[in-house]
Amino acid sequence: MTQSLLEIQNLDFKKTRNNVYHTFRKYNKLLRIMPVRSMPSVTQSFSFIPPATTIGLNGIESAASKNLEREKLLLERKELMEQMHAAVDNLKPDEKYIIVHKYLQEEPSSDYSIYTDLGLGKTKYYTVKNDAVIRLAFYLGIEEYSKETTEAVK
Repeated sequence: MTQSLLEIQNLDFKKTRNNVYHTFRKYNKLLRIMPVRSMPSVTQSFSFIPPATTIGLNGIESAASKNLEREKLLLERKELMEQMHAAVDNLKPDEKYIIVHKYLQEEPSSDYSIYTDLGLGKTKYYTVKNDAVIRLAFYLGIEEYSKETTEAVK
């Protein structure tokens, strides 16, 4: 009989699960980023309000700053996408189906539709789903352990 991943000694299931759910939210946020460049304005503008005494960025510097921030965000997006796709590819087929359809699509499927598609009972579905989340945490390296483990290692 196989041991459930939830029974790993000193694994903090709640913190680990929250880390994975946080990663899912971050993945979905970064997935929707469009690679648009910011261009400096070349049109002259006038204002009745006098300029501020603090020195800010001019139009070209502001556009360059936005593009640098965007590049950092796109690099973070690329790295997270590669990590997530590699981790999901290592899951078992049912686990992969659950994770992709429940968390990684724009329109997530309901738990009911997923477990009926897979032909699983409700209890078995939630066991497989929890195992998939924990397995994904291990693949992504975001699992957490309770304090007893860190104290025992010292």
